[in-house]
Amino acid sequence: MNLTDKIQILKPHSALLKGNLMGIEKEGLRVSRKGGISQAPHPSAFGCALTHPNITTDFSESLIELVTPPMHSADEV
Repeated sequence: MNLTDKIQILKPHSALLKGNLMGIEKEGLRVSRKGGISQAPHPSAFGCALTHPNITTDFSESLIELVTPPMHSADEV
């Protein structure tokens, strides 16, 4: 199924998609200088990963997740 076909399937439901919020989430696994999974604390410049509104550690202390606030348009994001 190509992209045009997928869009056609969504068209009857477009009212459900209006007004939704969107954001960006980027996850990255921190690695050590030796190439293994980092066990080092998060850089202090990030602040506390457990309380920062846009930075979390997700399920693993080594996995850092950067999240934008929800916005109404791609331009805002």
